[in-house]
Amino acid sequence: MSEIVWPPLTTVRQPIKDIAERAVRMLLDPPHEGEYAPFEALPHELVIRESTAAPGRTDD
Repeated sequence: MSEIVWPPLTTVRQPIKDIAERAVRMLLDPPHEGEYAPFEALPHELVIRESTAAPGRTDD
């Protein structure tokens, strides 16, 4: 959707399948009382489109 609107929107591409898998695992095997769920950063990608100005660009 972000590719067909004007201007094309800058977005973050995320591994949705991996996020869902980890969420289900946390629901099925929650941490015990007093424990914290481990934090795991998943790979992601910034997709820069026209809604973001180019670095150093000035439109005066």
